[in-house]
Amino acid sequence: MNKQIKIFLDILGIILLIGIGYYLYKQPPIKKSNETFYAMSASWGDCLVEKSPSCSGNAIIKTNGGYFINDSESADGKINTADTKEIINTVINTGIMDANCNDFEKLPDYTATYTFTINGNSKTIEYPGCGDLLDEIDNVIESKINK
Repeated sequence: MNKQIKIFLDILGIILLIGIGYYLYKQPPIKKSNETFYAMSASWGDCLVEKSPSCSGNAIIKTNGGYFINDSESADGKINTADTKEIINTVINTGIMDANCNDFEKLPDYTATYTFTINGNSKTIEYPGCGDLLDEIDNVIESKINK
């Protein structure tokens, strides 16, 4: 009976080690640096060419949580580590880094370019390509910045 318990515990230990290893493998490393992982630049309205501050904006978020938003009102600040990690995980979990975002018709009065850089891999997307995924990411970002 003791031999069966030992075998059971050995198997259970191996399963736990595999599970923990898989979990750690799937978690992206958060580097404490000032690398930009999210950048967005947008223009809207009749002044797509003029780039007036009242009809254009951009946003940058860095891996250390620092952010800068420049639109009709500028803002900068810092997002805590847990919220920064949640934003990065949202980008990863949406699958946007591997998605085909090129099948779209351009909008006549709005343009936006998003660039994501995660674990050394970069992807640039022209909105409205992958619009649902971009909206999901932007909603998480807004909830963390507007806390």
